[in-house]
Amino acid sequence: MVAVKPDMIRRIDQYAEEKLGIPTDTLMQRAGEAVFKCVQTKVNKKSPRVLVLCGGGNNGGDGYAAAKLMLEHGMRVCAVDLFAAGQRTEEGKRALAAYLASPDARMLYGTEDVREELFRADCVVEAVFGVGARESLPEEALWLLRTLHEVSGKRLSEKGEGAFCVSVDCPLGINAENGTAHEEAFFFDATVELSFPKIGTHSYPAARYAGEFFYDSLGLPIKEIKDNFHLQDIVMDGEDAKKLRPLRLSEGHKGSFGTLLSFTGSRLYRGAALLAAEAALRGGIGLLRYVGEDEVCDALLARTPEAVCHRVAPIAPLDLETAQRLVDALPRADAVLVGSGCGRSEGLANLLRVLLLHRTAPTVLDADALNVLSDPQNDLFDCFSFCKGEVLLTPHPQEFARLIGKSVEEVQKNRLALARAFAKRYEVTVLLKGKGSVIAAPDGRVCVNTSGNTALSKGGSGDVLAGLVASYVAQGLPVFEAAALGAYLHGRAGEVLAETLGEAGVLPSDLPLQIAKEAQK
Repeated sequence: MVAVKPDMIRRIDQYAEEKLGIPTDTLMQRAGEAVFKCVQTKVNKKSPRVLVLCGGGNNGGDGYAAAKLMLEHGMRVCAVDLFAAGQRTEEGKRALAAYLASPDARMLYGTEDVREELFRADCVVEAVFGVGARESLPEEALWLLRTLHEVSGKRLSEKGEGAFCVSVDCPLGINAENGTAHEEAFFFDATVELSFPKIGTHSYPAARYAGEFFYDSLGLPIKEIKDNFHLQDIVMDGEDAKKLRPLRLSEGHKGSFGTLLSFTGSRLYRGAALLAAEAALRGGIGLLRYVGEDEVCDALLARTPEAVCHRVAPIAPLDLETAQRLVDALPRADAVLVGSGCGRSEGLANLLRVLLLHRTAPTVLDADALNVLSDPQNDLFDCFSFCKGEVLLTPHPQEFARLIGKSVEEVQKNRLALARAFAKRYEVTVLLKGKGSVIAAPDGRVCVNTSGNTALSKGGSGDVLAGLVASYVAQGLPVFEAAALGAYLHGRAGEVLAETLGEAGVLPSDLPLQIAKEAQK
């Protein structure tokens, strides 16, 4: 699904009114309907008590529109003007007036008596700020978050008791621009997203506070708006994956589907080479050329005889001159994969320098390639400025933390913005792995993946992903799209396998075959 940054919403609303003839009042009413449908679906109780907490902008207006509909359908509703300051927008004022015109409308102003209503409510609707990102929250908003924690018991975990809590468009305390979360953020049960998904809301840590997503386009012509505003960010789902799959023409041959050159594995980590190779082959590569030691080649051919092996001495002791001769002697390829299971060494740093400076094919850097890159003694970052081909980095949070000189905790708190900044600074594409993997392109585009579970939390899963993504790159997909497709199918395979094996029982070696099946759906 195409996604937007929060600063686009006002422009889109203006375009809808001026060019499409859809007034903001109409969008507000449709937003209220979307929230009402969510509550009606998820709160299985006759005439439930609903508390609607509203701010002073259009998000609050959406809340009042929903409150009016709930009253009309027999729900017992109490709305709250959290800041006791009325509505700032004309549309919000009209939505509030329409709610108050209902004979059964109840209204509270400020925070007085809200705690008691929270304890009595079967459902809480939060419509305070929406996508209006704020660096610091006003005292009333902080009070609300703390009281929600107190009432629900969700302060220390995502599980709790009490009312079903739904957020309108973006949870309070979440930055829909960069995916960060306030330290007092609350775990909502659901978020009703309006018009377009917000890229930051789907990134972690923000997404864990959003609960289940309910999306409503509000009747907007999504493709027309996407094209008019050149929207390129993606919240990756199954429909997007279908559109990105590499074409396989009926008259194609092995040369039609690309050649991948793989520098992976070592005597100590043979499995990395095997997993990456099988994933690349199952991903559809026409020819896999593996470069490695005798022992790894023997193991690889025993598992995947389709691979073509180029037997070389161990990479670890390679000097720069020998690395250059090795690379010069190898045939051309459509993509290069390097690093998975190679082990950190000066030889790998020399090989990486030669590949970046002298090979024109796109290069995927994984695992130990990232570790030698992050070592300042190797001075490899400058190679990106002179690189002849595109580069994709596939770090997990700890590897990315080393690359940018921050802690893992800092990375996990601000995944989206950090990945975007790194990609732009070094003109590379980054696939930052983890729940809600982030793919960031040097031109500013980002993608957040929606698939995956803890079935992937085993050593070797990253080798599978690296081989799969490299396979798609070699088949001609642009690097950004290859990373997005690979991340989605990799995660989806983990989800499907977990249905029969359980998340704890899935092995990385189970993934390649299941990925091939998922790619055909």
